[in-house]
Amino acid sequence: MSKHLVVVVDYGMGNTGSLVKMFRKLDCSVIVSQRAEDLERASHLVLPGVGAFDKAVQRISAVDGLRELISARVTEQSVPLLGVCLGMQLLLESSEEGPGSGFGWIKGHVRRFQDSTEFRVPHMGWNTLDVSRTSPLLNDVDDLARFYFVHSYFAEAAEVVDVIATTSHGVEFASVLGRGNVMGVQFHPEKSHSFGMKVLRNFIELSTC
Repeated sequence: MSKHLVVVVDYGMGNTGSLVKMFRKLDCSVIVSQRAEDLERASHLVLPGVGAFDKAVQRISAVDGLRELISARVTEQSVPLLGVCLGMQLLLESSEEGPGSGFGWIKGHVRRFQDSTEFRVPHMGWNTLDVSRTSPLLNDVDDLARFYFVHSYFAEAAEVVDVIATTSHGVEFASVLGRGNVMGVQFHPEKSHSFGMKVLRNFIELSTC
């Protein structure tokens, strides 16, 4: 996989260290960067994220030209991009967390889980996927695979075709999204052992269109 260069976008809000370790286990060249010259040579982009939607939007916008460059690489040059956890939520248009605007590549809105005596918020721990449609991102992922989640907000896609898989936690929510070369996972693949590694391997095997 040495022909690939994965750039994990650095905007100060992401579990970048664990992601880098997982990609290195896949024998993949990977760097964490916000520099234009690095993003421009990336074969694959990863948008991480831990924390609040609005703060992430502000952090990305605070880096001169970063948001525009990411958008150009994704929409004009069809570079595969994977959003992880909050990074997946940033693929959508907006969030209940505040007025900030996501990238909007996938139509929809981010909502908060309702507090319940039966289902705790945040949704934290291992859970499964209910696959809605085929996608190369989930190639050869076992039906019984379990993934690690930590989140209080979930993505609500406006178009069913963008939902690759769902997960249940009080409500059924989109846990894997995809539209063309833009994909996202609500879980943390870097904390999901062999199952997460398989998802990341599948992502790396996607070629730039």
